[in-house]
Formats: sequence, structure tokens, C-alpha cells
Amino acid sequence: MPVGDVVTDQCIVGPTVTDGLVDVVDCPREGGARVVAVTTFGTDAPQQQPEAPIADGYANVACDPLIEEYVAENELPEAGPIYLYVYAIDEWTGPETPLLCGLRVL
Repeated sequence: MPVGDVVTDQCIVGPTVTDGLVDVVDCPREGGARVVAVTTFGTDAPQQQPEAPIADGYANVACDPLIEEYVAENELPEAGPIYLYVYAIDEWTGPETPLLCGLRVL
């Protein structure tokens, strides 16, 4: 499924995006991560495609508060979840690039 078509509460497999597509699976599934927020990189992100580590930093800033809110609302253990940021770096459109904020609970 195209990254931009994934919606909240769907589950995806890993952070791997191939040709702008991500694997969507039934929830829960071992190794799957629940998409808890769908957002963009935000106004501070560059227009030009950054290197992956820089994009990851912007993803972290955009997703972490949304994931932390989900964790608190659902009373999940703070020490257990793994945060997952999924985007198609090769389809960068600037600050409006779609970004999936995922959560895998151990």
C-alpha cells in the first residue's frame, strides 16, 4: 500500500518502504507495528530531500509527541514500546511528505 494511503490503526511490517509501498498486515501480528498517527514532517523540514539520518531526526520530532500521547491514553508501559517512523525518502515532497508514526509493543 502506498505510504500516503495508510491510516491510523492499521498495522505495518517494519520500517521498510519499497517503491513508495509498505506492507500492511492484520493487527496484531508478531513483528507488526500499529500506526498510531499519520502526519507530515512539519514546517521545519527542508524542501530538498535530506540524507536519511537528517530525515529521521525530523521524523523523531514530528512523531514522538504523538506516540507518547497514544501510549499515555492507552496506559501502555513506557519502557516497552519501540517507536517506528515510516516514510518514502525517495518520494520526498518537502515538509508535507507523508509520515507514519508506529508503535510496536514488546
